[in-house]
Amino acid sequence: MSHSTRRQFIGGTGVAGLGALAGCIGGDGNGNGNGNGNGNGNGNGNGNGNGDVQLPDDITMLHFETDDDRRAGISDLGDRFESETGVEFNQIVSQEGDLPTEITAAVAADNLPNVASLPMSVMHSATDAIEQENATAIIESIGEDRFYDNLLDLVRVPDSDEYYGVPLYTWPQLTIYRPEVFDEMGLPEPRTWDDLLEAAEALHDPDNNQFGIFFGTDNDQYATQCFTGFALSNNARVFSEDGDIIFDSDEMVEALEVYGELAQYTPDGAQDAGGIGPAYDNEHVHLYSGNAFSLFFNSLGLDEGEMMTDGVVDSISHEREATYGELVTLNTMTGQSAGGFEASEQWSEFLIGEPENYIDWCHLQVGGFQPVLEEIPEMDEYQDHGIISSWPEELREETLPNAVQRSERFGFRDGEVFPEIGQITANFLIATAVRDVAQGENARTVAEETAEEMRSRIS
Repeated sequence: MSHSTRRQFIGGTGVAGLGALAGCIGGDGNGNGNGNGNGNGNGNGNGNGNGDVQLPDDITMLHFETDDDRRAGISDLGDRFESETGVEFNQIVSQEGDLPTEITAAVAADNLPNVASLPMSVMHSATDAIEQENATAIIESIGEDRFYDNLLDLVRVPDSDEYYGVPLYTWPQLTIYRPEVFDEMGLPEPRTWDDLLEAAEALHDPDNNQFGIFFGTDNDQYATQCFTGFALSNNARVFSEDGDIIFDSDEMVEALEVYGELAQYTPDGAQDAGGIGPAYDNEHVHLYSGNAFSLFFNSLGLDEGEMMTDGVVDSISHEREATYGELVTLNTMTGQSAGGFEASEQWSEFLIGEPENYIDWCHLQVGGFQPVLEEIPEMDEYQDHGIISSWPEELREETLPNAVQRSERFGFRDGEVFPEIGQITANFLIATAVRDVAQGENARTVAEETAEEMRSRIS
């Protein structure tokens, strides 16, 4: 694992709106482009197909894992796949924010990859390029009962028994703090709104370069991640049960108000995820909101057998407990030959359905790649990793699995997925509202104006 910064990993997963500014998808810069035009199977099969279906010579996966070590690990898995199937595996790497325009350009050029790993916001913006029947067959083949129930709910096509994509990995948003500081000051575990306000006020001493809390106050995905748990814990939603925009509800206004109150205890200026490392590691803050990627960094540098001592809270509580979670899916793309679809299905089942391969995948980014299969966290093979073994047993086997199982998103409520959330998050409407309130603007005015903008975007 190369020593990457917190900014690279904990940072937002911001996504630009779909457009036509990017060029066609090509190679990954390391000679791994497939060179066959569309990467979807050209009929020159290798004879090892399923029944009468002839597999293509190669398949291509689009993903946004730009780290060199993770790309090398994916190549190793691809080599393993090729040895089992005879199908060469290629990868194309894109910056996460470029995925929508990459996919749009590839559709226009009839040049889609076979499979793509996509965050939820991109998946909802690119459903026309995604083959649902294949995703459904893969989930059924792997076994629906092996996945966390709520993760399947997040990818379920509305009013159907089909899925947009296969859950690949996930991570929950967490509250992380130093227990020794909290104990010394007699502060409660920072779980409720009141707990967070009490701690932030008590810890705040800006004259001595000490700040009460660190969370997102810029108009980026990190701010949305931090705020979503506050809103959901107050039963504040973007959509009503009927799909109407209700961002201007009293519950949302109240959540924005408390977020704005907490923002006065953050370091000066608009804060993004890149500031977490300098602030927490240098002990200018003892409390922050960060996703599960943080656990990797908080465990770096520990001696063998030494345990991570940071406190981890897996939810925010007010009217109810709530946890925000991101989900990345593995999607089969449209426009393939029958052999291409079959090879894509085999790759997905190979990667996710076989524990040995899937554990190797999750170990590519420990913490950030939380398993989507319930059986994995308890397996010795998964826990046999220097970083994971430094986590307390309660964190490994209870806190993180519980957070994953409880993970929610604004685009899902009461068993219903609202794909329109893709347009809302892609244009940073929630993040901008959070930033404006953090900067002192009136929460109700911001909520009402944002709700109108949301209605305009999805009408």
